[in-house]
Amino acid sequence: MVLRPARPTMETMFSAVCLLAVSSITDPLPVAWILHDGSNRDTVTGLEGRVVGDAKAGIGGATFFGKNGGFVFPDCPAYALGRSFTVTAEVRPFAWPSGGTSPAGQIVFRGDDRSGHDNYSLNLGNDGYFSFVVYGSTNEFEATGVRSAARLGEWQRLVGAYDARAREMRLYIDGVTVGQTAVPFRPITLMESGWNPGLSVGNVQNPLGGVHNQPFHGEIRDVRLYAEALLPDVAARPLPTAKD
Repeated sequence: MVLRPARPTMETMFSAVCLLAVSSITDPLPVAWILHDGSNRDTVTGLEGRVVGDAKAGIGGATFFGKNGGFVFPDCPAYALGRSFTVTAEVRPFAWPSGGTSPAGQIVFRGDDRSGHDNYSLNLGNDGYFSFVVYGSTNEFEATGVRSAARLGEWQRLVGAYDARAREMRLYIDGVTVGQTAVPFRPITLMESGWNPGLSVGNVQNPLGGVHNQPFHGEIRDVRLYAEALLPDVAARPLPTAKD
C-alpha cells in the first residue's frame, strides 16, 4: 500500500447542494472539518449540524453520554467518499458502548437507515477496540484485520485511510499503524433519500428514528474528511482557522 502525501494543489469542487467553501484552508484540503471551533457548522461545506439526544456541543468539541446523542449533518456530495479517502478525529472515550442497538459506538459515520448499506465508519466496540470500516455495494464490509485497544479517559488521534489504487485500508492511532487489510470491493457511496441519509459524529445519522442507535460515550473533536489517502502526520496537521 502506498499512501502519498497530499498534492500541492487540489481543485475545489462546488455543488448546488453544498458549497465547498475552502478558500481559507491550505493544502491538504479537507472536504469536511467539524467540531473544532465551538460551532455547529462544518467549516468546509458550510452546513449546520444538529445536536440530538443527550449530546452536548462545546468549545472545540462535543460530549456524548452513551444514550442516544449525536451530532448530525444532512447528506452532501462532499461526504460521499468512494475513491481514496481519509477519516480522522480526536477522541476520549469515557466508557465502552452499551445499551444501543449494536455493540459499537459510532465516532464518525456516513450511511442511512438500511442495515449495512453505509459508506464508512470509525467506531469503538464494546470489547474496547477501535475499528475503521468501509462497506461495499453488495452489503459486504471489511474492517481492519488488526485492531488496537482504546484507552479510557485519554485523548487519542484516530486516522482511517482507504487507498483505492492499492485496494487496502489502514487504521492509525496516534500516528502508529495498528491495522491493515485488503478491500476486495469498491465502497458504496449512494445513499437512499427515503432512508434518512447523513453524516454523523458520536452516533449513527438518525439515532432517534427508532431503527438504529449506536451511541459513543466520551468526547470527540477535530473531525476531518479528506478525499485522498493520507499519512497520519499529514491528516492530523494543524489547519488554519478564519482568524489565522
